[in-house]
Amino acid sequence: MCNSEHQRFSYTQDGKTYDLTIARAPEPEDIIWGNIGHHNCAYYLRKLFTFTVTAVLLGISFGIVYGLTKAQQANDDNRYISIAISLTISIVNAIIGRNC
Repeated sequence: MCNSEHQRFSYTQDGKTYDLTIARAPEPEDIIWGNIGHHNCAYYLRKLFTFTVTAVLLGISFGIVYGLTKAQQANDDNRYISIAISLTISIVNAIIGRNC
């Protein structure tokens, strides 16, 4: 039984047949022990919060870059606005990369 990953059995009780699948337990190093005892609801709420914050950051950065691009098109001095655009993108990438 240790050589295969899953064992399948049929079990009959009171005229009903149940299909059972038995798999090896994960190694203790593969378990995130800090998550034991937490409900899936808390996990999904944290994930939703993370996605919301990321979406808001991306929306704000899109608005800033769009506004700076329009300002760049309206002005003749493009160098400083180009630097502001690249700095905005770099800062947002650093914030998002740190949170992931």
